[in-house]
Amino acid sequence: MTTENSDIDFVVYGSKNCFRVHGVLQELLEKQEAELARLSVEELKRLYGEREAKVSLEKFIEQEGRKVIQAKFKDREFFVRFIKDPEEVEERYGDRRYKPMGRAEIVARVVDASDAIFTPCTYIVNEVRFLEGRSVEKLTEITSFRGRFCEQAYEGDLIAARGKLEMVTDRNGETHYRLLLGGDPNDYLLAVDD
Repeated sequence: MTTENSDIDFVVYGSKNCFRVHGVLQELLEKQEAELARLSVEELKRLYGEREAKVSLEKFIEQEGRKVIQAKFKDREFFVRFIKDPEEVEERYGDRRYKPMGRAEIVARVVDASDAIFTPCTYIVNEVRFLEGRSVEKLTEITSFRGRFCEQAYEGDLIAARGKLEMVTDRNGETHYRLLLGGDPNDYLLAVDD
């Protein structure tokens, strides 16, 4: 339902356009010019309540406060969803099979966050350590189709995450594992201290 206080959702298509828009937004937010601003602590507290976040308020404010994809223009909140063009997506329907393997909680190092701004977002990880759930070898990625997990971590970050563990099998029969976030309110992805 649209109200006078509704936020604005933008969608940007194509990697080149997405990186260009993201860069301009980041530059404007850092300069603190124009009528563009990051969400205030009070606005982040409200968002924390709306999302029923399962992390501390302090950690939520730290994580969400550094994002470029959500901010304000002329006191109106906005969210930007960055989508790759279909020809930029390497995976085609049927290329991979996904098998649920239960829930898991991990700590890992992000080695590639180049798709962190996109929906779906993917983080390539290594140094994976299981805290809960089935421990598997070759968990190499964390993926989400939910915008709230975009821009949650950067390359080099040590992260903690909880989600659905999936075995991924490609057409050649090769397998690896991923953690899929967003299907459960208890899912999370946070940068943690080394």
